[in-house]
Amino acid sequence: MGCAYLHAGIYSAYQRSVRMRVEDYNDPDDIIKDTSGIFSIRGALEIDTPAQVWTVGDTNRSITWDYQGPIQLVDIYLRNRANTEWIPLTPVEGYDCSQKYFDAFTVPDQITNVAAPNTKLRIKDHDDPTGLVEDISGNFTIRGKLTFSLTKPTQDQIFIVGPQQQGEDNTIMWNQKGTIPYVVIRYDHGDIRHLRLHSPTNTSLRRTIRQRLTNLAM
Repeated sequence: MGCAYLHAGIYSAYQRSVRMRVEDYNDPDDIIKDTSGIFSIRGALEIDTPAQVWTVGDTNRSITWDYQGPIQLVDIYLRNRANTEWIPLTPVEGYDCSQKYFDAFTVPDQITNVAAPNTKLRIKDHDDPTGLVEDISGNFTIRGKLTFSLTKPTQDQIFIVGPQQQGEDNTIMWNQKGTIPYVVIRYDHGDIRHLRLHSPTNTSLRRTIRQRLTNLAM
């Protein structure tokens, strides 16, 4: 007949070479006993999946987790499916696990497809050489950000139809956060033009203004 016993406090002991021994309590000769093979007792980590969409450059995001066992330091990483390497977010010396909260980081340029989120977080025990004490979050999204410059064009600027002439300025300028290779410029009246920007640092463009005039009285 088999017997079982669950020791409620076993997870507070963090050991890598452990044996269990069972013996007959009523055996005065200490003969009825047995000893198990070597096994390990380790802690456990569980990291939360961010509920919000992150934006490249954000400094107001936080990572939370829970744990069991005496885990002192943790390492936290981020990766999207396009990359093979995990990007460290915590210091190289590790971060205090008992805080269960980390926000001292800037969201890296790891943009994901909003329609198919594939960014994950990973947390691991800093002092565990086996790498087995870890957890990986579910998928979430990191997006870039585009903003028009305050100077190109200005609120009252008038673009002239046709190629840009000397003294005219038809330059469109914008700022961006994250690697955004393609943008779409939309005129107020619905004219759409797809612009292929092969360099992510190219954030200005001179355009020939098409025959789509706006009503100055509007």
